[in-house]
Amino acid sequence: MAFNLNERRAHARKAYFHLIKYILDPDFPNKIFKGYTINISSSGIRLYIYDLLNKGQEIFIISSLSASPSGPKGTVRWVKKLHDHTYEVGLEFT
Repeated sequence: MAFNLNERRAHARKAYFHLIKYILDPDFPNKIFKGYTINISSSGIRLYIYDLLNKGQEIFIISSLSASPSGPKGTVRWVKKLHDHTYEVGLEFT
């Protein structure tokens, strides 16, 4: 894959609309949040979620993502508010 200087991503993304479930703290596995993936790559995913997350926050994915290379954990890299209680999030797999 050629690297495009205008493209910030290191890996190609594929459209992938799928329900995702995640937790914020492995000590509280029953506090489950839901969202939807928009696209996915080997290094991360873009999500629509309904609860605000902060840049740098870690989340633990509990629904299966076949393209997740390194297990069910990721770090929030950016957050964009779309509407009341709807956010777009960039998550990097860690």
